[in-house]
Amino acid sequence: NDDVAVTFINSSTAVGGRTNAVKRIVDQRQSGLGMPKWIEQRARAIPSNNQIWGVASTVGLFDNLNPRDFGNFGNIAQFLRSVEVAVAQIDASNGIKGQMDAQSNSPENARRLKDALRGAIGFARLNTPTNQEQLLRVYDGIDTVQEDKRVVTKIDIPANLVDEVVELGRSRRQR
Repeated sequence: NDDVAVTFINSSTAVGGRTNAVKRIVDQRQSGLGMPKWIEQRARAIPSNNQIWGVASTVGLFDNLNPRDFGNFGNIAQFLRSVEVAVAQIDASNGIKGQMDAQSNSPENARRLKDALRGAIGFARLNTPTNQEQLLRVYDGIDTVQEDKRVVTKIDIPANLVDEVVELGRSRRQR
């Protein structure tokens, strides 16, 4: 549409964002300039063993989000607007190992984002039924820390636990 677009630039890489930004990247690629250097540098820094990864500039992307439109989740809009750059990487070859880095526009907003992420994990733990202890072990494998304006969330879930959680999901759907 006129606001956002997604296109594959090769057999394994997609570019998404505001339509004018995606067009600019495609045009630059065809002219030999390629993607913006800072995105390319961050993408190249992601280890090749990660099957799923992404680099995003989110400045201005969420400016039109109105916290009042989200009701009880209004803070989500504020958190999204405070993130300037996000980098995610996931290695699913033996369990799930991943990392998400979010560069906020201030240390205070980074602290709020970190606290919200930790709070969401805590809330999920509190709402986990006692007969689903494998979910508690999943939450134990998630750690979020703040480094100045950067929030880093790491996830490490062993393969056997991934299998248990998938089986739990299947059994819940069959009910």
